[in-house]
Formats: sequence, C-alpha cells, structure tokens
Amino acid sequence: MTLAGYAADWSEYFGHQPADASGDVYFHLDPLWSSSSIDAIGIDVYWPLADWRDGREHLDYQEGVRAIYELPYLTGNLRGGEGFDWYYASAEDRAGQERTPITDGAGKAWVFRYKDIKSWWLNAHYDRPGGIESGTPTAWVPQSKPFWLMEVGCPAVDKGANQPNVFVDPKSSETALPYFSKGTRDDFMQRRFLRAVIEGLDPDADGYLAAANPVSEVYGGRMVDLDHVHVYTWDARPYPAFPFDTDVWGDGDNWRLGHWLTGRFANVPLAETVARLLDDYGFAAHDAGALNGTVPGYVVDRVMAARDALEPLELAFFFDAVESGGEIVFRHRGVEPAAADLVMGDLVETRADSALLALTRGQETELPASAKVRFISASGDYAQAVAEARRITGASGRVSQADLPLVLEGQQAEPSPRRGCSKPGRRASGQPSRCRRACWRSSRRMWCALRTTATSACCASSRSASTGRARSRRAASIRRSTAPAPVSSVPHGPARR
Repeated sequence: MTLAGYAADWSEYFGHQPADASGDVYFHLDPLWSSSSIDAIGIDVYWPLADWRDGREHLDYQEGVRAIYELPYLTGNLRGGEGFDWYYASAEDRAGQERTPITDGAGKAWVFRYKDIKSWWLNAHYDRPGGIESGTPTAWVPQSKPFWLMEVGCPAVDKGANQPNVFVDPKSSETALPYFSKGTRDDFMQRRFLRAVIEGLDPDADGYLAAANPVSEVYGGRMVDLDHVHVYTWDARPYPAFPFDTDVWGDGDNWRLGHWLTGRFANVPLAETVARLLDDYGFAAHDAGALNGTVPGYVVDRVMAARDALEPLELAFFFDAVESGGEIVFRHRGVEPAAADLVMGDLVETRADSALLALTRGQETELPASAKVRFISASGDYAQAVAEARRITGASGRVSQADLPLVLEGQQAEPSPRRGCSKPGRRASGQPSRCRRACWRSSRRMWCALRTTATSACCASSRSASTGRARSRRAASIRRSTAPAPVSSVPHGPARR
C-alpha cells in the first residue's frame, strides 16, 4: 500500500497569519490535510526547545535549570516555552528576554501556537478574515489523520536547541549559528535534542511527556505516528570519505557543525561511559546522570584503580566526584551557584589564638607557563595529537603536561590545557594532581572499596607501523584482560575505520 503526504514547514502547517495588522487567520493548508488523497499531516519539526545563554543570569537558569542538556527541560518545551507559552516580538526583546505571552481574545490561543499540534489536531478550524471568526469550520475533521514528523533535526553546535532550523554553510546566504551560540561543536546537544523529541512523544519511553501523544477516536492510533519519525540527517555518502575527502565532497567542511548523524552518533555519552566503568569495577553506588558530553573513545590499558581510570575523563570534561547521600556523585565544575555566602561573623575559631580567616598567596612562578595535553585524534587516523595553552605574561618556566588515553576531537581537547595554565604544580602523566588527591581523600572510604576490585581492559591488537589504518584498528578494538576480576571495556564509535 502506498501512502501519500506532504512535508510542511513547522512554521506553516498550522495556518497563515500575515503580519499586516489585518487580523486575518487562515487555515490555508486544510484543503490539503482534509483531502482523501493525503494520508497524514507531514511536518518538518525544528522547534526551539531551549532559550539558553551563557552565565547564570538568564531566566531559564534562574528557574532552576542547570544545563541546556537536561532532558526534562528540553522535553517540557515540546509543550511549553517559545512558540507555545510566549514569543519574542523583536530581536531586542530576545536579547533582553522580554517574553510576550501568546494570547487570543477568542479563547483559542492554540491557533497561534506552532508547537500546539495537540490542540490543532483535536479541534475544528475556523478561519478569521479580518480577525472575525467564521461561523463555518474548514474541511478538517478533528483526529482524522496522524502527524508524520518528516524531518527532526538539530545542528551539532552549542545551544543548537535554541534554533535548530539554522545551519552553517559559508557558501550560503542563509548561513547562521543558533541564537547565542559560540560556534563550538557539540554532538551531545544534537543527541539530547533528538532524544527529547522522540522520547517525549513516545508513551513507552521513560521521558514521555504526559498526554503529549493521545489516541485518536477516529482511527485508533496515536496522534503522532511513531513509525514515521524521520531524523535528519543520515548521509548515504560513505563515512569517513564524507566528510573528510573534501576534494570529492564540496560540503565536507559543513559536517562539523551540521545536522549530520553520520560519523558521530555512535559516540558514547560521558555519563554512560563513567557509569559503565564503575559498573565494570563492581561499584554500584554512583550517580553520573548530571555529566554532559560525548566520548569518541577511551582506552584503559593496564590494571589500575577506578579513580585512576576516571582521572583522564575528569581532566578532559572538567568534572569532580563528591560523596553525597551514600553515593559518589559526579558533577561538572562551575554549574551550580554558590552554596552559601559567608561573612566574618559566620566563622568560628579553631583555636583561641588562631585567626578567623587566613589567605595564602602563592608564588607566581608556581603557575605553569604552558600546559600541554596529549590525546588520540578522532579525525586523524587515531594518531597522537597535542593541545597546548600558554600564559601570555609571567616569569614561570613550568610546564604542565598530561597524557590522556582518550579519543577526542581537537576542539574537545582545547579547554583542558587552558584550565591547566591556572593550576599550580606540574601534573605528571597518570598521576593525580595535589588538589585532586585532596578531592579523592574526602571520599576515601568509598574509593577504598573501589580500589580492592580494580581491574582494567587492555587495548588489543599488535602494534603495526605500516599504515594509519592499523593504528585506527588498534585504538578502536578492546580485548578482555586476563585478570580474574570484571573487565572494563568502553566502546566508541566507528570513526575512520
């Protein structure tokens, strides 16, 4: 059986309201949607699911959301936020977050909500020429046909959920970054957006948004047909020839920040990587759910304690482990606001002759002049690469270095050396820094349990110097250790095989 449909843009499927002060409202596509020749209402869904800014002063952070990646935040905005509850009347309003509520004098605000597919689907439609509602409905029969999501996508760029319909292409006049984006590659943003849309509409998923996808009383199926949710885009061109062979493919450079899933969707989320490591070490009392980011690959190449296995991930992704409620909880630094504001009157003496507060000023020469991080390049046949940061001023000659057994994109590795330039002391390869030891010491009881069950996974395959492809196969493969305890093996994506 052949089914027919039409893929309307998310901004046009629901009606036409010209911005000419006429007050006109027309359900201009209803003749198409009601036609017996059309089996479904097809829309391309690029709804904004976030209104995120850097820093802590913007509205969504102040309302309690701590990261743009939080699934309840993104999923909730399927039926909330911009395009449902409010809109920005101008670019100036957007910059200042002056939100205008979406209202309707006739009691039908859904007419102007492009996200409110549920109300659009459940109700009869009445045109409003000159702003006056017609007494006769259009030909649309409520609940008569399902929605097909013909395209669902988000660019792999920071804050992509703010404006997922835009794309970066220097050769196009329409090239643009999402609102307030810095242009940093962010595969995790893309993954979370897609998960929020798909799970939010799936009644069988844990992340289902209550009542978001009702059952039709006409045809007995769901409003959104989950068998027709089409993710944009999986390219038929073979990876990694596309995007890296730019002599053949002229749009290869656009892949890095684009909507493509090809070559990146097999990367493992950081939270799942940390949880898998601890599970393999036999430690269940942990919570890594607040960690963001993706790990293209990770090698544990010898027997070591769990905390040593996690240290490279901590350095690369800037998170800490704390003991809370009987668990080891992993949190990114700098996300939460200050826990308390203290004044001198809040402090107590530890001894009668001790000061309430002591400040210790370190020597400038204790800070490193440069920091280097070596890692495995995800886009360079798994060859070793180096990211380096230097302090512009200062007399220190110290160099901070770290070897990360991580497969990373170059842009993923860049923040690590910048942070290293602000820390005193030299960080040796494979050894915790002084401040890190203190951090782990606070949770020593729990980590002692980890150390007694520590094992590792080993990087498999003999070393071959013949081609870069051999290095790729070696870094991508994991074999089990001969140690009798459980083995930790963290899979990573199929990049450049």
